[in-house]
Amino acid sequence: MRLWTVRHPPTHSKGICVGQLSVPISIAIEKALSTVIQAAPIIPRSIWSSDLPRCQNLAAALAKFWQCPHHIDPRLREISMGEWEGKSFDELLRKDTQRWQYWCNNWISQAPPKGESMLDVEQRVQNWKDTLLLEEETLLLAHAGVVRVLRCILGEKRENAFSYPVPHLVWQEHLFS
Repeated sequence: MRLWTVRHPPTHSKGICVGQLSVPISIAIEKALSTVIQAAPIIPRSIWSSDLPRCQNLAAALAKFWQCPHHIDPRLREISMGEWEGKSFDELLRKDTQRWQYWCNNWISQAPPKGESMLDVEQRVQNWKDTLLLEEETLLLAHAGVVRVLRCILGEKRENAFSYPVPHLVWQEHLFS
């Protein structure tokens, strides 16, 4: 079984902890829609996305274009950065140095204050996958962290999965056994 992923459009978020923060996209939705449609290797029969606008809005537009169902699931959200959502990396380094540096060195298993670790995200995505009745030609409009933990779930070594590029608006194929 195959699952295709496309990362959401680029956002206005350079230098800040975004996580689950709602941030505006930096290109017009019509441009994002056109880019994804023109590069499509398949015509999806169903589309999944998180409930965060940077994924949900493009997924809804694609579902309308291809006239297929759009399923929204909060388990597909990006990592929660907790108290650090919306703060700049520089500010965290200056004002929360110890916790920030500890998290930067242990981000797979360590959660930001009132946030979640990548292992927490992996468990959320695993729970979604376990309940998924995957159809052929399914598209997941996703966040980079979700794509990377999905690669882990599908058997890729963690260090490879987390170093793998997940560019915006690019199709990637994932095989389920």
